[in-house]
Amino acid sequence: MTTVDWRAEFEEQGKHDWELYEKTELVYRSIRKRHLGFGWVFLTEVRTQTGGWNENYIDALAFALWHSLKYERVAYEVKISRSGWLKELKKPTKCKVAMDYSHRFWFALPIGIVEDRDLTLITDGCGVLEVHNDGEIKIRKRAERREASDMPITFIASLLRNAKGRDYWK
Repeated sequence: MTTVDWRAEFEEQGKHDWELYEKTELVYRSIRKRHLGFGWVFLTEVRTQTGGWNENYIDALAFALWHSLKYERVAYEVKISRSGWLKELKKPTKCKVAMDYSHRFWFALPIGIVEDRDLTLITDGCGVLEVHNDGEIKIRKRAERREASDMPITFIASLLRNAKGRDYWK
């Protein structure tokens, strides 16, 4: 399994907050475990369309490859800090593309970020996953299954570029 090398990315940016790095890695590793197996592809940092000007990403996206899994698409927005989480709650349209292209949409956060009162602010059938320090996931709010929009060719091309050269097919 290939994973995103967050430590290298943090070093490149001159950041050395290893606690933040470890939380980030834990959340991604934990949500990926939800989609292990031959029937799934799990991708991270997927651009919503091709083109160097495009700055919109889906943090993580899992694709079911078989009819028996209903070809389900599951999108994740990862937030590591309380401040990042609160900004997300103030701009619910930021994740619109990820919500449109997926059958389920989840926010994934480390333990201690989400407060009970926050859950009332989550709309559009979005779910909230809380990742504990041991990697176990607790569902704070279940994501509802909905119809996903058709994916435009620019998004499909972005997905394929993301998957090219990565070992996600095992």
